Amino acid sequence: MCSVVQPEMCKRVALRHSVGMIGLCGLAPVIGLTDWTFVAYSLPLNVYLSYLAWNFYRKGDSNSSRKLFRFTLGHIPLLMVLMIACKKLGNKDEGKSSISVESTVT
Repeated sequence: MCSVVQPEMCKRVALRHSVGMIGLCGLAPVIGLTDWTFVAYSLPLNVYLSYLAWNFYRKGDSNSSRKLFRFTLGHIPLLMVLMIACKKLGNKDEGKSSISVESTVT
């Protein structure tokens, strides 16, 4: 609906969100979701997404919008696979408490 009523806003939002994906993927290791290799692996995907969004922003034709749309269909699933492959491995004792509790039944 946005692309029909306000096409300029649609182009700006697509570009803003694609550039924002670079920052979000850079934040994943900071908050402990992945290790730092995820940033390196996801960067080419996000840069290409931003490139396609930039072309859509400049041209705004149906060819550039189709290319952007088709790439976005695989972009998020690829990022999810990369996140799983690069997940941060924690300690095996991480879920266990250091204090053992003994229960007594009376």
